Amino acid sequence: MELRDDDMTPTEDLLARFSAKDTNVRRSLVERYRDRVYRIAFQILGDEPRAWDAAQEVFVKLLTCQGRFEQRQKFEAWLYRVTYNATMDLLRRPRRLRAMPEEEIVDLRMDAAEGGLARAEDKDAVRAVLVQIPAKYRAALVLREMEGLSPAEIARVQGIPQGLARWRVFKAREMFRRIWEKDYGRFDE
Repeated sequence: MELRDDDMTPTEDLLARFSAKDTNVRRSLVERYRDRVYRIAFQILGDEPRAWDAAQEVFVKLLTCQGRFEQRQKFEAWLYRVTYNATMDLLRRPRRLRAMPEEEIVDLRMDAAEGGLARAEDKDAVRAVLVQIPAKYRAALVLREMEGLSPAEIARVQGIPQGLARWRVFKAREMFRRIWEKDYGRFDE
């Protein structure tokens, strides 16, 4: 069965056919989750080219994965974990500097309906504050506030106890507030 990029096949049905090594199914999953994986990677890394590198690593793992996913929640937990690991790996590597032509820079405006901020200036300010937070805390905050994961899910993604996941989110919020107030004035939630 040929699948199109705009295929509305439920994720659960795709996952049921995943283990059959159907490249069309895998391609559909890449299309379905590409923006989410990139968004998480970008928010953690704060750098567009490196976020695309992380997303590419995640989807190479997906395309070569031998696993079985009976439930969407298990698949998404695996995807979040692989995304988190890819971003942490990139943060450990030395950064390669390269010039990017102006016309290649993509405008990364988050849609307000997806929980993004209304004004581009606010989005840029949030990104500027996020990159100042240490990566493990920033990742916890992004997963909680931007992706809506529970502390238990964050704990599984980061491979830490649930109490530590809650603490990282708390500390990240605290750091975010402190940096925001220092750089932009009063913090209004």
